[in-house]
Amino acid sequence: MSFGYLLADHSSLKASYNRGYQYLFMMSNTIAMAPTDQWKLSDYHMEPQFLDQVSMGYYKDFYYSGMSASVEIYRKWGHNIVEFRDGASLIRIQHLETETLPGKQTAYGVETMIRKDAGTLNGWMSYTFLHS
Repeated sequence: MSFGYLLADHSSLKASYNRGYQYLFMMSNTIAMAPTDQWKLSDYHMEPQFLDQVSMGYYKDFYYSGMSASVEIYRKWGHNIVEFRDGASLIRIQHLETETLPGKQTAYGVETMIRKDAGTLNGWMSYTFLHS
């Protein structure tokens, strides 16, 4: 769900809400990929992860220079995040769900961007601050 409001000819405010689900997990207890990594579908024992996100931003087009700028703030809430129990091992377990726990996660941040689309020199520069 999203909303937009034009403040003037070249500026606007936008707000949105999003919910996404994830039904497939790559189960790994290492940072790098390993032969013990396993794919797991959500089921009775492991509910699907879902994430709620709200955001609001200000967008401005500088029409004559071919540039635009934006700043957006957001907050996310994750539910049923799959985490391994302390000391979990993926090598000799028969039931993967016995080594996991559901968790929660929150994050918030600010994203900024300046973009130039006109002329011989094109590109964009952005910065994101995230806290989770």
